[in-house]
Amino acid sequence: MKLTLGAAPPIKLDRADYIGIIYLSLPVVLFFSLFTLYIVAIPATCFLLYCLSRLRPVSSEKSELKLLSVHAISAATIVLLSGSTGPLYVNGDWVKHYAIFNEIANHSVLAEPNYTLRYYIGFYILPAQIERALGASNGIILSLWIWLGLITFFSQTSKLIKSPTLKYISPLIFMAFSGADVIGTYLTGFMRGNMYHFEWWAGWIEYSSPFTSIIWAPQSTLPAWIAMAYLMKRPHPEQQIFVAPILLLASLLWSPFATIGIVPFMLTALANPNFKRVAINAPYLAGIMILSILVFYYLTFDVGTIPRNWIWNSPCLAAVRGAPCATLSGYLRFVLLEVSVMAAISLMHKPTRNHMTYTAIAVLLLLPLTQVGANNDLAMNASRPAICALVISLILSLEAITMLRGCIIALGLACGITTPGGEIYRGLTFKRLLSTDTDLTYFIENSPTHKDQYITTKNIWFLRRSSAL
Repeated sequence: MKLTLGAAPPIKLDRADYIGIIYLSLPVVLFFSLFTLYIVAIPATCFLLYCLSRLRPVSSEKSELKLLSVHAISAATIVLLSGSTGPLYVNGDWVKHYAIFNEIANHSVLAEPNYTLRYYIGFYILPAQIERALGASNGIILSLWIWLGLITFFSQTSKLIKSPTLKYISPLIFMAFSGADVIGTYLTGFMRGNMYHFEWWAGWIEYSSPFTSIIWAPQSTLPAWIAMAYLMKRPHPEQQIFVAPILLLASLLWSPFATIGIVPFMLTALANPNFKRVAINAPYLAGIMILSILVFYYLTFDVGTIPRNWIWNSPCLAAVRGAPCATLSGYLRFVLLEVSVMAAISLMHKPTRNHMTYTAIAVLLLLPLTQVGANNDLAMNASRPAICALVISLILSLEAITMLRGCIIALGLACGITTPGGEIYRGLTFKRLLSTDTDLTYFIENSPTHKDQYITTKNIWFLRRSSAL
């Protein structure tokens, strides 16, 4: 690699990938332009807009409005079932989502007189500004934002698929797949949280199914999926060397743990010998690094002591009393039920037996060895990119189906369908209790143990502050 000092050349991207990167990056632009001091906001905003202006969308194939319509309907169905808006039941994590969203929509700064919101807010910023301008929407604007992200991801994934039929049904297959949580629940007899929520059967760790991920934690799921759909295309080094830094900066503000899960897939691309001849634009890289440091400082400022340890030093999850603890047999059982089917299918299909597959398997095998966060948040969120990669590989393997592979896929879907099925059944049958008007004060008062994760009473030097301060 070599460094250059000239202007960054235009970078051509597939239209779906371009929309995905803009989708993730615009909240970062708004974060610096709206919430930081002018001495930071002006150069940061100008720099980010310049970087995004270097991207050029191109269409690699004829526009398929019918396919886009199917993806839009699929995404709308998922959003409706999530309960983020509308009459259906919504899970408890949405207390946090509504509280943070309303906090940003109702205030022009993050630093209020009594506290400063300090959280990975990338998911909330842009829809909150729209709500601030248009008025209360009862969750509709936030739901439309998720809907747009899902359409983008489905469109990105379809560009990886050759089979016309598979392009249409890929969203259904992606959302239907899960680990064998029902078997794990039967073996351990442990279930945590909402009824029909089978994900926590192991007690000390969980890997969320795609459907569970998007309806519980869209802030961590959307950047993981959009980034992986882009990386699965194995972009040319000259393109990736420009896109990867801004993609990581954007993902960091959406979810730092998910960003950790994305990094290994970007690093594996460095094994490509063409990277040795790629020119890196030094001013661009330096600018992205400076802004990343500021975002990292914002996210980690005054967070207190986050629990972290190797699993053999802290085998029991302190946040969940009575849960099973980590053991060697528990580890083997976990990876067998959560990882083995997707890994086997990916490795059986030669086109998907590549560095992305090996990286995904390695990540999913190593994450259970660590425990970071009161609820092992690292494993929950950093696993999302790897799981996304393996499920996409599973879908791609259907283009050259064999009897053995078909049987394994059918078995995997049969064992895993109870997880998204349980989430859907609960959403359709339980009464909706949560209001979209939940505010941050209510959330903090009812979740005092999470207070340090969301707010600080200290001053973050580069944020604009309320005039009442």
